[in-house]
Amino acid sequence: MPPRSNNQSAKRTKRSATKPARSAKAEHELAPWEAAKIVMTSPVAKRGARAPKAAAPSAPKAVRKGSRDGNIILLDDRNFEREVLESDRPVLIDFTATWCGPCREIGPMVAEVADATLGTYKVAKLDVDGAPETVERFRIKGLPTLVVVKAGQEVARTCYPNVSKKKLLAMLAR
Repeated sequence: MPPRSNNQSAKRTKRSATKPARSAKAEHELAPWEAAKIVMTSPVAKRGARAPKAAAPSAPKAVRKGSRDGNIILLDDRNFEREVLESDRPVLIDFTATWCGPCREIGPMVAEVADATLGTYKVAKLDVDGAPETVERFRIKGLPTLVVVKAGQEVARTCYPNVSKKKLLAMLAR
């Protein structure tokens, strides 16, 4: 291969000096303000169609502890003894947490059981984060856990995913 002349290498450096340097960002990526321009000038935007709005996060319901949520009694450490241990009817307790996905999944089923057994049995929910003494007393290790208490004594217990409306009604009938 013949040696390069100084003239050729000068041309090469001159060309690279005039070309803009490539950035680390890929060419297909756009800055947010560039993407907004594309969206605003798209055919859909020109027709006046609006992009769907994201649903605003719903605020948690402010519920007074010891109150009712439909036919479900909301428990805490203060009203647990009165509502459960001193009850003349069997009580189904749903040990739950607001951050627990499976707890939210079985919530409607527990509400159906509460509606179906109104007047015969009590159905209660206990938020484990707000009642550490009761959680310790019942040795709750996983959520959701459902416990049936009759005459102050635990008579049945089940944990997720072994939960069905039929099974809860059978547990209450024991």
